[in-house]
Amino acid sequence: METWLLYSLLVILFWGLWGIVGKLAVEHITAKSVFLMGYVGYFSVVLYMVLSSGQPHRNLNLAGALWGMLGGALTGWAVYFFFRAIEMGKVAIIVPLTALYPVVTLLLSVVILKEPLSGLQLLGIGLAILAGILVSL
Repeated sequence: METWLLYSLLVILFWGLWGIVGKLAVEHITAKSVFLMGYVGYFSVVLYMVLSSGQPHRNLNLAGALWGMLGGALTGWAVYFFFRAIEMGKVAIIVPLTALYPVVTLLLSVVILKEPLSGLQLLGIGLAILAGILVSL
């Protein structure tokens, strides 16, 4: 198995578990507390990477660092809003609905990165939006 495929499958597994674990957590503490505790867990992964790699900051430059920090901030807000949503609603609806974020990435990749979309990709976007509507009913 290709390494990238293994990593991709682990992402699917971990994000799938993350939705359930998050819902279990907000049944006991507030979304804000879950968000904060989640970042304690996130930091443990960062700490592992720093201690195990020896050079986590190799090839660091200002542009890359700023884009990385912006990505981290966007992720932080997304995670917080996700926990707020599952605190109030059904995880079975919220997880698939929020999993539509690649549609935003695809559309922005056209506008910002000038990457073309094929007809099949456009069809996929339409079907993903339809799926989001159906799941939320």
